[in-house]
Amino acid sequence: KEVILDPGRAYEPITLGKDEYFVMGDNRPVSKDSRDSAIGVIQRNQIYGVGVLVLYPFDELGLKG
Repeated sequence: KEVILDPGRAYEPITLGKDEYFVMGDNRPVSKDSRDSAIGVIQRNQIYGVGVLVLYPFDELGLKG
């Protein structure tokens, strides 16, 4: 229920190209993410890492990988 005071680039619809992603941080009111023009849309080859823990949905809670 947090209020996002500045939606940045997300104020209007954004069309993504192939292998482009609009990412948002989990602290949305203050995260530096794709809404910030300094970050913007990122390319697939800029994404590193592997998710190893599922917190939600609760019936899938646990380590993955």
